Amino acid sequence: MYPYRPADVFRVNPDARVEQRTLPDDAGRYLVVDDFYADPDAVRRLILTTPYTIWAHHETSRNFVDYYDCRQNIQVPFLEPQQALAAMSTQGLKIDVTQGRHHFVTNVFKLINDQPPDSQPFPHDDGINVAGIVMLNTPEECSGGTAFYRCKDPDITCMPLERERYDALRQRIYSGPRGHKGSAYFLEQWQRWWERVEMVEMRYNRMLVYPGILFHGHWQEHNAFKDVWRVNQLMFFDEVEFHPYYKGISKEWTPG
Repeated sequence: MYPYRPADVFRVNPDARVEQRTLPDDAGRYLVVDDFYADPDAVRRLILTTPYTIWAHHETSRNFVDYYDCRQNIQVPFLEPQQALAAMSTQGLKIDVTQGRHHFVTNVFKLINDQPPDSQPFPHDDGINVAGIVMLNTPEECSGGTAFYRCKDPDITCMPLERERYDALRQRIYSGPRGHKGSAYFLEQWQRWWERVEMVEMRYNRMLVYPGILFHGHWQEHNAFKDVWRVNQLMFFDEVEFHPYYKGISKEWTPG
């Protein structure tokens, strides 16, 4: 145990570098922010000295059998990173974050058994929101990154914003074998259903900010993170307002 002041640990680097990127065919925008925290070692230390509970576990889960997948959710004030992400989202993504959260959410992952061949963590969307991932593996530990995907059936790169269409499409995409049901971490023969369109390389203290409607997932090189933990901070904001740009970035899809 050690005492800390959240305002000290979660200071944002005023010189962080923000780059706006666009997926091929103008299929969505996202931000890559390098050197996000002023003291990333302090944030990483907090994560690695906190006990972690098993996440998304049920009777058929392979969690703690083939791999460790743990998530921590701590209620702590960390307003500065949220305010920084919200400002970046408005300026770079044209999505307004209207309400923050007081929960510091992190995820750690490590393999127990070998990763299946021709497999990747399940591509998915995060919902009608804005999401941020802060990568906190040291340079020596970094491998892979975060991939953005195109769904092959139907042929789209993001989910719709309309709730009825979103729910119907989610049922269609994730009810079959490509849906993550928690029994396995990796989707084998992933290219049957998905095409990788872009990959953001993992770097220490790099933050990725993206609309949750984009299909994405960790890009994991074979058997990476068998000897070290993959360490991420996660931020999700459900109270958001999308600007008109997002009305047309996905192909029209109607339930039926």
